[in-house]
Amino acid sequence: MKKQVLIYFTFFILLSNNNIFAQYNYVPNPSFEEYDSIPIYLADSTIYTYFYTAKYWFNPVSCDYHQYYNSKLNYVDTTNGGTGISAYGVPQNPWSYTYPYDGTGQVAFSSFGYSILEGHRNYIEVKLKNLLIYGHEYCVSFFITLADTSYISIDQIGACFTIDSLINHTPFGNPPCYLLQNPQVVSAPGYFFNIRNQWQRISGTFKAHGGEQFMTIGNFKTDENTNYLWLPDVSTYGPNAYYFIDMVTVIECDSNIIQAQAGMDSIICRGDSIMLGPTDTLQGYEFFWSPGSGLSDSCIKNPMASPMQTTTYTMYQTYFSSETTTDTVTVTVKICDESVDDLLTGNKLRINLYPNPAKDLLSIEYTANENYSGNLLFEVFDLMGKKLMERVVNPGENTSVSSESLAQGVYVYKFLYNSKIVKKDKLVIIK
Repeated sequence: MKKQVLIYFTFFILLSNNNIFAQYNYVPNPSFEEYDSIPIYLADSTIYTYFYTAKYWFNPVSCDYHQYYNSKLNYVDTTNGGTGISAYGVPQNPWSYTYPYDGTGQVAFSSFGYSILEGHRNYIEVKLKNLLIYGHEYCVSFFITLADTSYISIDQIGACFTIDSLINHTPFGNPPCYLLQNPQVVSAPGYFFNIRNQWQRISGTFKAHGGEQFMTIGNFKTDENTNYLWLPDVSTYGPNAYYFIDMVTVIECDSNIIQAQAGMDSIICRGDSIMLGPTDTLQGYEFFWSPGSGLSDSCIKNPMASPMQTTTYTMYQTYFSSETTTDTVTVTVKICDESVDDLLTGNKLRINLYPNPAKDLLSIEYTANENYSGNLLFEVFDLMGKKLMERVVNPGENTSVSSESLAQGVYVYKFLYNSKIVKKDKLVIIK
């Protein structure tokens, strides 16, 4: 499944400096890959089930825990006679069908409730790895997306940095569970995060007073002062602004802006792909490619390019909503084998690969007429072009191929007839 990303920048900027700092993330478990399990007991002290939370993260108010989801927790929930999906699964759980922005885990929190959910809040708080330093400027970012079952959205979601934890700092008791703080980084008023299954970025910078060690994310306004927007569709869950969050970053801002590097000009055969962009690991940068045609994703650092004709791509690289640098790369497309298209005309070949996304097993259906009755070669490659799997497929047979050896991620598969590529596409593996 293609990951869709809508980049949105909004920031609360205090001061800046020109010092150079290493890009060290102060946030432990930033993409929520690690988790803890808490046993829940019945009256007779036998274990009933487990409750899961993200390691190092907690909800500072007493209304509820934060909700944790991970693909490693996918199972059929049979507790108390139930037969439903896992309450902690990824991408599917009772509240949404949402893939994480990064890795296998994600956290969700309730930011606003209406009617029966009035006054209900979740926040997520974490103790940073180190104290923030007086006078140093910090760049902050995190990604959010609205749950499928929510039909209310809000604006002004923020991150608050404090010396002490905000545990039990709610002024009105339980409920309402408000934390009335002034977040140093907060999204703009009037911009409502109302898009489902598209990750939107909130980012900004601030200058530390010194000694801040805790970060809390959420809605820091009362219900009366919260701007909300109703969505037109009706949910079965309730009037609640329920957001997933992933990939939280706090680093010291770096005045040494890395220049955009779109990659080397390349020549490919029509139907082939090539990876664009730099190979370096870059934190705090956003990316956009233009044009988007022929790209696997125009909002990531390293998209796969499969243009049908020679195309020059422009890479826009922005550092924490500040300076943007650009670079271009040209992908020249040549027709290496004109007979490939001929094989795909007139329904002479029918090839079907399913499911996609897949978990442990792939099925291949291959039929052909009398002119093209030979065997197919099925190949799987990683995004760097390394072959990982090969299998001969006989015509007229349904062939099963094990994908257990493939880790979760995105791959490229090809079908070849007489050494000619007749079908090529992406393959998504989910564990």
